Amino acid sequence: FEFRLAFRLKVQSEDSVLTAHIVGHPSQESARQVHLLKELIKAEEHTIYVDAGSFVDGTSSVRDGQLSLHRPLGFEILKSLNPAALAPGETELIAGPTVFLNEARESGLPYVATNWESDNTDLELPEHHIKEVPGSDASIRIAFLGVVDPAILNWVPSIGLEGVTLTDPIEAITQKVQELKKLSNPPDL
Repeated sequence: FEFRLAFRLKVQSEDSVLTAHIVGHPSQESARQVHLLKELIKAEEHTIYVDAGSFVDGTSSVRDGQLSLHRPLGFEILKSLNPAALAPGETELIAGPTVFLNEARESGLPYVATNWESDNTDLELPEHHIKEVPGSDASIRIAFLGVVDPAILNWVPSIGLEGVTLTDPIEAITQKVQELKKLSNPPDL
């Protein structure tokens, strides 16, 4: 099992009492989240799923210093959603890029990071992913780009230590969009 963090705040004045409950990410309620996502994807004929990161569990709240026992299930669930593109977030990268990329490749998931650079070919991620999506009248080609917040290096230093550089997100996206526009068959979106 894993725990859900919560915080209860009670502010009392002479006249009144104010109570607030702040509940953390519902790590044990992924079944409802996935069910909702699958229903939303089914409801609209031309719906696609993308994720901006931190979908899978990171570290374990039970086994000190270890990865979550639910992590493999998170990748399996992502695969079942048939994503068009994914960007890695803090929880995906918590064990470093080598571990994450091995998990992502094993799962066959389409992760992209436009501001991710490495001289090590084993640590490369695509800068973009183009997917043709059927529309009501015709298909459209959509380019998906993703960024990893460089501030993540403050709490996951292994990213830099393993040889990955996170460049300025705005510069990386701007440059990639300009490159994509110059293609002989540029994406529609």
